[in-house]
Amino acid sequence: MNKRRLRYLLVKILAEKAITDRAFSLGLETAVEHLFGHVGLVEISPRVVSYNHERSTALVRCSAEGVQKLRATLALITEMENNRIAAFILGVSGTMRCLRQRLSIKCFPESRRIDSSLARGFGTRAFVSSSGNRNQ
Repeated sequence: MNKRRLRYLLVKILAEKAITDRAFSLGLETAVEHLFGHVGLVEISPRVVSYNHERSTALVRCSAEGVQKLRATLALITEMENNRIAAFILGVSGTMRCLRQRLSIKCFPESRRIDSSLARGFGTRAFVSSSGNRNQ
């Protein structure tokens, strides 16, 4: 039997009110099941590996074949527990270690630098150009 290939997605969650890891996990599974059914849920196998409340980021694991479906699901999620949310995918990788390395400041375009709060915690501030003007 072949080992199942996995992918890890780093997801930034913007919400009006703080959302718990359990609520995000259940909401994600419900959304996947609603869009793709029971078979799709098993095929994609989404699992929240870790959730950082301070940074509002989640590390989500899924099957390699289900990455595009999970991306679609995350793009369509607009509400959880009567709380408006938006989920943005910051990166995808085959290992957690490589995902952390790729999201270092070096991986972003050279013509732009990252605002310090964004680099520390993937905050909601926009990129800052080399001249210091904010790009909204």
